[in-house]
Amino acid sequence: MDKSTTYIKTFQDGTNLGVFSQINFSNGSKALLSFTATEFAVFKVGFMGMPTKKLFVSGLLSWLHILSVEVGYAVDSFPGGSKSPLKISVNVALECKSISELVNRFEQMRKNSTA
Repeated sequence: MDKSTTYIKTFQDGTNLGVFSQINFSNGSKALLSFTATEFAVFKVGFMGMPTKKLFVSGLLSWLHILSVEVGYAVDSFPGGSKSPLKISVNVALECKSISELVNRFEQMRKNSTA
């Protein structure tokens, strides 16, 4: 794996381990994108892959709305869950070069969805 590009380190979607993905950015920073029953959050990842600081949070329904506005995501439009909210969020992350760029992008998506 070329470490000079942003890449997915882990991806767990719909397993008993939870719904999350670790993204390693080209600048060396690392983020954990995590879905729970009530929220979507982005954490800074530290030593041994442990989340150290929550950098972005959105209520789950709010995040699904943001995705619908930004990328046309609709819960019922993808039979079999072929396009999960995690996968879409990860695709946005892969376009970024750093965790700060990702957080700024998500904040801009939130702002755009309420405009």
